[in-house]
Amino acid sequence: MRREGGMAWRVPLMIAVAAMLLAAVAAVFGQEAVADVIVTVGFAIGVLSVPIWMIGSLRNPRKEA
Repeated sequence: MRREGGMAWRVPLMIAVAAMLLAAVAAVFGQEAVADVIVTVGFAIGVLSVPIWMIGSLRNPRKEA
């Protein structure tokens, strides 16, 4: 069964996860300021996935059986 809504909302979530991992590496190397910026940007990108998912749900409403 194919999921409704497509893949567009998953891409920002994957970018956000990668940003969090990159921020963790930056923090380990002592770059706390850089890590803070990366976490903030990653969080903002992750939050963008919600409206993308909602718009995708409106365009592809679920069909009840």
